[in-house]
Amino acid sequence: MPQETGDYQIIIRKAEIADSDGIAEVHVQSWKATYRGLIPDFILDTLSIERRRTLWENIISVGKSTTLVLELNGIVAGFVNFGSTRDSDKNPEISAEITAIYLSPYCWRQGLGRQLCEVAIAHIACLSFQEVTLWVLDGNERAIRFYQRMGFYPDGSKKLDQRKELPLNEVRYVLQLVG
Repeated sequence: MPQETGDYQIIIRKAEIADSDGIAEVHVQSWKATYRGLIPDFILDTLSIERRRTLWENIISVGKSTTLVLELNGIVAGFVNFGSTRDSDKNPEISAEITAIYLSPYCWRQGLGRQLCEVAIAHIACLSFQEVTLWVLDGNERAIRFYQRMGFYPDGSKKLDQRKELPLNEVRYVLQLVG
């Protein structure tokens, strides 16, 4: 359902294959702005919208997870992806995982990330999951503050992610959906 806010219209809806271009652009822009200083520049400078487009076309077409997009005046300005947890220490029938949530940097600090996250959590709750987890890059203080404001808390789990031939330390955050 569209929502008018000021001079722009916000729509949050399920992603389609045709959204892959917009999702890829947001993904690359957001990574470059978010992780500069946390991940070496040579990694960020080689990010490819084309490779991300292919990745998101595959994710959306396979359908193992759900991707929602946030449109701002008809343009994809953010997205969230979620599904059953991938963590071996969690039960995939009761634990969901947000695997990605990103906004274009020009949309930061306008409440759009909160709206996108709230819609994703509502979808997850409707699927009868009891908790939502996500992994945050250690040192990503802006994201940590955001998730904490959303009610997520660190559960003490950490992992070393070896993507991009670079070890990345991540911390798991959890939001309980039922008491």
